[in-house]
Amino acid sequence: MHTKNPKSEKAGRVNLGLFNRDVEYPNLIEAQLNSFQWFLENGLHKLFSEINPIKDTMERMWTLNFKDFRYGPPHRKPEEAIKKSLSYEIPVYATVQLLNNKTGEIKQQEVFVTDLPIMTEDGSFIINGVRRVVVHQIVRAEGVLFEQFEALPNRTTYAARLMPETGPWYMFEVNKHDVISTRLIQKRHRVLLTEILRIFGYETDDEIRELFKDVDTDPEHKYIEATLARDFTRSKEEAINTVYNKLRPDETVTLESAEKFIKNLFFNDRKFNLGRIGRY
Repeated sequence: MHTKNPKSEKAGRVNLGLFNRDVEYPNLIEAQLNSFQWFLENGLHKLFSEINPIKDTMERMWTLNFKDFRYGPPHRKPEEAIKKSLSYEIPVYATVQLLNNKTGEIKQQEVFVTDLPIMTEDGSFIINGVRRVVVHQIVRAEGVLFEQFEALPNRTTYAARLMPETGPWYMFEVNKHDVISTRLIQKRHRVLLTEILRIFGYETDDEIRELFKDVDTDPEHKYIEATLARDFTRSKEEAINTVYNKLRPDETVTLESAEKFIKNLFFNDRKFNLGRIGRY
C-alpha cells in the first residue's frame, strides 16, 4: 500500500502569492510597434528620398519626382488573411510628378506603388496566411572606429575605420614611415591622403600644410611632410588621373568622368552617407 509523505508534498508546492500582486508589466513588443510606426510615418519617405529624383540615362530629358504618399485601408482583417492564406496589407499610393526637361512641361498624378504588409496589434505580420515576426538585431552603429597597432618595438601606429550608413567602408592608415593613406575596405589599392585633398580643391603643398599646421606638431613624426614626399602629383588634374588609375586600372575615361566618379565615392548621398548617428 502506497502512502504519501506529507513533508515531500509540502516541499513540492509553489507559493503563488507573489504572482497575485497588482504589478504593472511593461509592453514587451513596444519596440517593434514603435519601430513600425516610425517606418510608416518617416521610413518610407526616407527610402524614396534615396532615389528621388529619378532621371533618364543621359539626365537630359526626363525627371521623375515622388512628391507625397498616402496609405489606403487594409484589404482584409487579420483573421480573414489567416483563414484564406492571404497577406494582411494596405495599398500605398504616391503622387508622382514627371518633368520634361526640354519643354518644361509637368504632368502630375497619383499612382499605385505597392501593397505593404502591416503589423498587427500583437507585433506580427501575416504573409500568405502565416504569422511572421521581425527579430531585432544589435548591429554596430555607423561612425568612426579608431584602432592602434604595434608596428615596431616602441612604436605605435594608428588607423581610423570610417563606417557609413550607406556605402563602402574606408580605412585611413598611418604606416611605419608616417605616410597617411586611405583605401576602400573591399579594395587593396591605397590612395595617399594628399592626393584626395588635391582633388577636393587643396592643390598645392602649402595649402595642405596649412590644413594640418595645428595638429601635425610631433617633432619626431612629421606625417604630412612624409606623405607629401611620397606624393608625386602637383595639381588637381594629376591627382584625379593617379587616383582613378589606382581604383580602376583597366578603364580609360575623360578627366571630367574620372573626377565625377571619385567625388561620387564621398559626396553622392545615394552612394555614400554617414547617416544621422555617424555624423553625430
